Amino acid sequence: MVSKDNVYFRSCDGAVVAFTSGNPQDLMESPLMPVALQVVRPVQDTAPVATIPYTEARLWAGRMVTVIGVVRYGFNNGKQVLLGFEHPHQGAFKVLIRRTDWPRFTAAPEILYPSGKRIAVTGVVSW
Repeated sequence: MVSKDNVYFRSCDGAVVAFTSGNPQDLMESPLMPVALQVVRPVQDTAPVATIPYTEARLWAGRMVTVIGVVRYGFNNGKQVLLGFEHPHQGAFKVLIRRTDWPRFTAAPEILYPSGKRIAVTGVVSW
């Protein structure tokens, strides 16, 4: 759907997203923004702020948390290992372990964390 000033589309997880014309960085030109508004920068977590089930991970995007769940599958494509908590994984939280981090493990991650194993992983949740 497209209108004169706005563009709407549906993301891969079903959310409706709208883009509005204008400069989102220029707070002073927007008639909807109060002049006294202060832009707050996100805090960089240095330690996990919560322990959550994998089903809540999307609510914690950008934050460092410990995510818990049972591995349903592991996949190594030669560049990264993916550990999934749902199969099929579409739209569900997945753990991504890059090849550069493999030496930090005592064995291949997909072997250490087989299907059915309950794990806890700590890091910053991202899309």
